[in-house]
Amino acid sequence: MWSVGLGECEVIYNEGSEPVGAIKRNLVADMIDRGINASAGMIVLNPNARSTIKFGMDNKNFASGSVRYVGSEIRSVILSKMQIAENKNFCVISGESIAVETAMICGEGAVIAVEYKESDIDHVDAKTMKDLPIPDTTMLVASASMEQEITYLKELNPNMEFVIYTLDFRVAANMRDILGRFGMTDVNIIQISVSKLDSKNVFETQPSPWIITARAE
Repeated sequence: MWSVGLGECEVIYNEGSEPVGAIKRNLVADMIDRGINASAGMIVLNPNARSTIKFGMDNKNFASGSVRYVGSEIRSVILSKMQIAENKNFCVISGESIAVETAMICGEGAVIAVEYKESDIDHVDAKTMKDLPIPDTTMLVASASMEQEITYLKELNPNMEFVIYTLDFRVAANMRDILGRFGMTDVNIIQISVSKLDSKNVFETQPSPWIITARAE
């Protein structure tokens, strides 16, 4: 640990092979060239550690039912575009599995899941969002109510960043103009295509969505 620059990490440990006795705390730098008598347990605290985040849970890990989850590869790109950090707040509209995986990664922030169903939050407005954290980023699936949602969310947070998913080419082609009306000129549009080899050794192409990221410059 000392050799890789972790001398300032704190080590919490006991001495002896049984989980009893005094708990000691020392820096790695203070423990160079000394032995520990068969410690039964040791915890290393590294406040500067960067955890490795793995995007794209396999869909078989989600409950089966009527919901059609976006493929794990596509979800990985969407989550990456959302730039998830532990202390950020997110709003996910009609994102289903994306909301679930975002919540698992975003340990210290908040995730507001909006689904078009008659339960809890089924749309965004002053009433449904009352007393909820203000999102930093919103991921939404393009729909007829998209512009209404963007209007309210931009009022809530003028610096809101958006990640938008659509399978409709016409919607994707018009997104620069649509988002420009909301003052968002930093718009990036990509298309993702994924093909998987099936049991008959034939590549099956999945739906190829457009993913739009936008923010005010």
